Amino acid sequence: MPSVVTTIVQSITQAPIFLSLVTLVGLLLQRKKAHEILDGVIKTLVGMSMLSAGSSLLTGTLTPVIQKLNTVTGVQGVVPQNFSVYATMLSDYTTAVVLAFLGGFVINLLLVKVLPWKQCKNVYLTVHVALILSSFLCAATSAAFGWEIVSIPTIVTSAVLLGCYNTFSPAVARLYTKKVTGDAYTLGHQLQIGTGIAVLLAKAVGNPEEDADKIKLPKGLDVLKDVTVAMCILMPCIFIGMGIAIGEDGISELSGSTYWLVWLFLQGVSFTAGFTILLAGVRMFINQLLPAFKGIADKYAKGSIPALDCAVFYPVSGTGAMLGFVSAAVGALCAMLVTIVFHMPIVVFPSPNVVVFDGMLLGVFGNKYGGWKGSIVAGFVMVFAVRMLVMVLYPLTGVLYGGGLTYSQTDYSIFWTPLFAILSGIGHALGLA
Repeated sequence: MPSVVTTIVQSITQAPIFLSLVTLVGLLLQRKKAHEILDGVIKTLVGMSMLSAGSSLLTGTLTPVIQKLNTVTGVQGVVPQNFSVYATMLSDYTTAVVLAFLGGFVINLLLVKVLPWKQCKNVYLTVHVALILSSFLCAATSAAFGWEIVSIPTIVTSAVLLGCYNTFSPAVARLYTKKVTGDAYTLGHQLQIGTGIAVLLAKAVGNPEEDADKIKLPKGLDVLKDVTVAMCILMPCIFIGMGIAIGEDGISELSGSTYWLVWLFLQGVSFTAGFTILLAGVRMFINQLLPAFKGIADKYAKGSIPALDCAVFYPVSGTGAMLGFVSAAVGALCAMLVTIVFHMPIVVFPSPNVVVFDGMLLGVFGNKYGGWKGSIVAGFVMVFAVRMLVMVLYPLTGVLYGGGLTYSQTDYSIFWTPLFAILSGIGHALGLA
């Protein structure tokens, strides 16, 4: 039977519960009435649960098909899949991962309190992403310096790195998110630096006046401006295309008694349903969390803003998100083909996480800063580059290397890979690793 402390830690590290508690504290600090507090907490809890359910539906429909496609290629490699590799670390090294996460959160709050710069006053609230990063930092820090994973040096170093990243990377994101949020909140994920580079690419190739959401279509096609309709037409086509590449026999192993083409069509529809649920959940919890957070900010650190999940930004540009997703999928497939054709030591398979969540976010900001061209270029170039850099990232993960899974998302490749390559070099130079 789990201890009381374990139960509490496991509870507050669940994103819906954690953010509901944030809403509760914020509303209490503002001395709201009981029914207003109840309304805010419940809607935050339900909204975050809808976001989680939508996210699970997105990856749940795409992952089996992607994995089958990977198997059919007949080569061995690595699949960047955050949740799977995080689950491995959490089950084997629970103490280190959770303590580093809690230490990082405290450091983030302390930095927000003491730093004089408004740009750096960002409270990182994307709990599940911070936990995943904590697991990566424990593995990579241990490998770089030759320390045990469950040890004071590994946990303290990981906590410091986590707290600093969760404070300063959202400051980078504020440079480009304020255009769409009015600086009410910023991005808190593993995409802050990568999306900033994508924004620069979008500015270089496109024009924000060519907004993807304002593309004029013939009257008969005007219905495609509704992102749900457009995605429900596009996604079954993508699933059927992947299914044809896999073959009827391979898909039949997944579809059971359902005819394979019908099953692929329904997977595309389910993917669209997941996206629609996710957007509805985002709108619900954001409407409660932001007013509540004001109470915390006014009391604890005036001028601070929350750093939130990437999914919060999808409603900003539905069409941009869709273009980013499609171009990211093409970029991931091209990266896989390059690693196979040129017989590279590690073959990097497409990752549902990157294709869906990264691609959509890159598409949103690509569109806001470079129009539809920016969406396409941001999604394709960034995901292709990130996939190629996974070949460098993978060996840096110590105990996880060789297991077939590693971490994904832009900042793992663009920021953490060079940093840990340097730290690993220092560790070897000092004779620690």
